Amino acid sequence: MEKTKQRIGLIALLFVLVFCGTLSVSAAVISPREISATATTATVNWTPVTGASFYLISYGKRGTDENTYRDIKVTTNSYTFTGLMQDVVYNYCVVAYDLTGKAISTIPSNYNPLYALPVSIKDFTCYGWNKTGGYFRVSDRPKIIDGVEWQIWNSKGTRQIASGRSTLANFTANIKRNQTYILKVRSYFTSPYSETLYSSWSSKVIVPEPEQKKPTLASAGGRDALKLRWTKVKGATKYLIYASTSGSSGYRKVAAAGKNKSSYIFSKYRKKPLQKYKTYYFKVYAVKGSVKSTANSYSYAYIYIRR
Repeated sequence: MEKTKQRIGLIALLFVLVFCGTLSVSAAVISPREISATATTATVNWTPVTGASFYLISYGKRGTDENTYRDIKVTTNSYTFTGLMQDVVYNYCVVAYDLTGKAISTIPSNYNPLYALPVSIKDFTCYGWNKTGGYFRVSDRPKIIDGVEWQIWNSKGTRQIASGRSTLANFTANIKRNQTYILKVRSYFTSPYSETLYSSWSSKVIVPEPEQKKPTLASAGGRDALKLRWTKVKGATKYLIYASTSGSSGYRKVAAAGKNKSSYIFSKYRKKPLQKYKTYYFKVYAVKGSVKSTANSYSYAYIYIRR
C-alpha cells in the first residue's frame, strides 16, 4: 500500500506543480463500496467529492506487486471493473482531484477489497439417509465463500419443498424416500460492505434410494471359533461385518458376505487366532447398491479355548 501511496502522491504532486504550484489540505478518505457483480465484473461507487474534476482508481490482485497495479482515471463517482477472475481477491482505492490536478481527498492507508461473484458449485451429491431426510455433500467447495444455499423442488420444478443455508460442505434436507426431487445449490459470500454475493444456481435431479433395514444379529461362542448369525434383509446385495474388542469404538471391517448368506464363522481376528477369555463385538450392515443400513446395536460373544 505504501508504494501505491507514493505513486499516487507523485502523480498528484506533478499535477500540482504543472497547474498550480501550491498544495491544499486534502478532504477525508473516499470510502467506496461494491454495489453489484457478475462472474467477471464488479461495479463500485462512492459519495461525490465537492470540487472533484476526476478520480484516480488504483487496483490489482491482492498479493501481487503494487507497482503492477493499474491506474484508471474516471470523471464520475462509479466504475465497473472488467476481466475479473472468480475466487480471486482484488485491491483498489480511489482518490479525488480538482481541475488543477490537486488531490482533494486523502490517499487511504489500506485498500478496499473487490470481488467477482462466487464460483458456481458443480459437484454435489446425496450420500446417505436418516429418518428425517438426506445428507448432501458439496465436493468442489470454492475458496472464497461463506457457505452454501440450497433449495429442494418437486420433480417438475413447480413447487419448492425445502430450503436452507449451511456454512459447511455438508447439509441435511428433510425429504421423503422413494420420491424424485430437484436439488438446487449455489454458493454465497458476504462482502465487507455487508453485501451478499451469490453464484448462479446449479441443479441436479436426485432419486433417493429406499432405506435398508438392519439385520437382527446374534452370536455364539465356542472352543476356538465364533459363529455370527443375522436375519436376511429383503433386497440386500451383500452384508458387511465389522468387529471390535471394545463395544463402543474401534470397529473395522473384517469380512463381507453374499446376499444369500446369513451366518459367518470367525476363527481369527485381524489375521490372528482368537484369544482365550476375550470378548468380541460385532456389527452387520445390509447393503443395497450404494445404500448401507444403519448398524444394529452390537452383539458380543465370549470366546474360550479348553486347555
